[in-house]
Amino acid sequence: DAVAEAAACGGGGGATNYELALRHALDIWEGARRSVGNRHIIFLTDGSPTVGDPILEAERQKARHLNVAIHTVYIGCQWTYPAVLNLLSQDTGGSQFSVFEEPPPSPPSPSAEDAPPPLVRVQRRRPKEWRPPTGTLG
Repeated sequence: DAVAEAAACGGGGGATNYELALRHALDIWEGARRSVGNRHIIFLTDGSPTVGDPILEAERQKARHLNVAIHTVYIGCQWTYPAVLNLLSQDTGGSQFSVFEEPPPSPPSPSAEDAPPPLVRVQRRRPKEWRPPTGTLG
């Protein structure tokens, strides 16, 4: 319940710092024995990085060195998947996912009470489906 309340009060609109979040996550394995268990990070975001290194060079290198697979999940239109997430998951052997709202199968009813809840789809992305962005990598 506390998580749901915090999420409801979020408001959004802040900076998105992939670099800091990944640095903290990768620090878990710093100095640990390399042969112990599988190492995975699920990186969930709804935006492109606006703070820090936009291509995460040091974090990608550290993840490869520590043998950590980073699986990226982007919440938003599947065709606007940030290029840096593609780079991050491909360089570390991770998977890629997009989460987006499906359009309703039929016209919405006049009453909001009768409207079905939105359908949310989670789709695994394939590297061959990736479209290079126009403009900058960020």
